[in-house]
Amino acid sequence: MRRRTRSAANSLVATALCWAAGCVGPDESNKRFDLGISPEAGPMAGSASFQDTIGSLGHFDGITPMRVRGYGLVVGLGKNGSSDCPRRVYSRLVQNIYKHHNVTSSVVGTREISPERLIADLDTAVVVVQGDIPPAAIKGTRFDVSVMAVPGTQTKSLQGGRLYTMDLEVFRELPSGVSIVGQVLARASGPLFLNPFSDESSATRASPLVGTIANGGLVATDRRVRFVLSQPSYRFARQIENRVNAHFTGPRKVADAVSPSFIQFNVPEEFRDDAGHFLELVRSLYVTRDPQFDSQRARELGRELVDPNAPHARISLCFEGLGRAALPVLEELYKHPKDYVSFHAAVAGTRLGDYIACD
Repeated sequence: MRRRTRSAANSLVATALCWAAGCVGPDESNKRFDLGISPEAGPMAGSASFQDTIGSLGHFDGITPMRVRGYGLVVGLGKNGSSDCPRRVYSRLVQNIYKHHNVTSSVVGTREISPERLIADLDTAVVVVQGDIPPAAIKGTRFDVSVMAVPGTQTKSLQGGRLYTMDLEVFRELPSGVSIVGQVLARASGPLFLNPFSDESSATRASPLVGTIANGGLVATDRRVRFVLSQPSYRFARQIENRVNAHFTGPRKVADAVSPSFIQFNVPEEFRDDAGHFLELVRSLYVTRDPQFDSQRARELGRELVDPNAPHARISLCFEGLGRAALPVLEELYKHPKDYVSFHAAVAGTRLGDYIACD
């Protein structure tokens, strides 16, 4: 039921975010979530949507995309591939193929297809693969990867190729040409897409040696995000941990107060495709949870929502965090004559499963 409710609210929420902050173009998709690095200095300090919230006590850390990279093998190129492979990546590539693929043959009389033979075949090409793991991504999250033939090889084109499953790691290249390889955080595989609108007369002509695999990356381990308290406090750290875990119930612990300064978060499965909303919702939860406080704060939020200069999207999130205690106030706001009021009230109501909000 909750999954359907969240799906029904997606278009409303997306529009609300555009109203609140301006729509983000494709070229800005890799920027960090706007989650407030210095909330105490912001213009919302006096808002009911900020006071007493978790967000008023600190900020999130680790909310930028993480670049991962690796070397792989593209197959199915006919005679457009190359037998070239840089010495520094050869042994790692062979190990990677053995790790992810069964390259031995059990058919009598059939010659074994070894990784070494695959690399040497003109039907294949060694490539560099890289992508950005989204902030707070959990295991199983998919993301796009770019694929490029290794510079200096004789590969002619990657058209029609398919990337063999390979590992993506935290990767750093030193000026000496030596690479430092980190932990394997993701895998990549799949058919390559090359720009079909390449025009030889265009200055921006796409290269046949560069392609993309949509959703070709697969996160192998959860990316944790931590909340940093502005003033270290065991009491507040435990309060935040208890408040968040009480709100997001499930098979695994969502918040863990690892120290007086940090609370570590795991994104719940239901927010797999909407980690940004999860983090915004956490920040909008009130530390105090009391029926009388909830009712009073809902009324305060309702009065503030009418103000054309109020942080409407944040107020909507606070309503959502209050839960069903906010519904009596929201149901009055659905009928408000000002569109921005009824709209943001409907977003919160839909998230809470109040189907009257969709009418």
